Amino acid sequence: MNIFLIGFMGSGKSSVGKKLSKEMNYNFIDTDNFIEKQTNRKIEDFFDKGEEKIFRKKEKEFLQNFNSENTIISTGGGMACSAKNITLMKKKGVIVYLFITLKEAIKRTHFNRPLLKNRGNIDSLFKKRLHFYKNANIIISIDKKTVEDVSRRIKALLCYITPEGGC
Repeated sequence: MNIFLIGFMGSGKSSVGKKLSKEMNYNFIDTDNFIEKQTNRKIEDFFDKGEEKIFRKKEKEFLQNFNSENTIISTGGGMACSAKNITLMKKKGVIVYLFITLKEAIKRTHFNRPLLKNRGNIDSLFKKRLHFYKNANIIISIDKKTVEDVSRRIKALLCYITPEGGC
């Protein structure tokens, strides 16, 4: 079983993914780091040069070519914003949406992400992505919860939807 962690910037996908992978003895992949290594480019570079479409294509290629098992995958915030990507993730595993409020996302990111150069962007981006994120198999609110709390909750909920859920 694979577990895809999706959610808005600052929702803790990487932190939770690392913790969960250790607890479940799973592999861990951060797709942003994977793409940076594969292309020898920083994520910001794609966006600064107006090449978001190229970056999104790299995300889709990752999903199409991914064929491992027992892996926790921390996705980039926009990877789930495609019906095709959602379908690929559901075919290859379980999708867990780490829900964060807009207020908490702003506090955590400090606008230091490529798509958040101004306040107007974060509001509209949050609303746009919410529609896609709701396609997850599991939705967990992470506000005021520790990484350990979220990891524990994911494992408990996995028990209800799959026999390999780490019970």
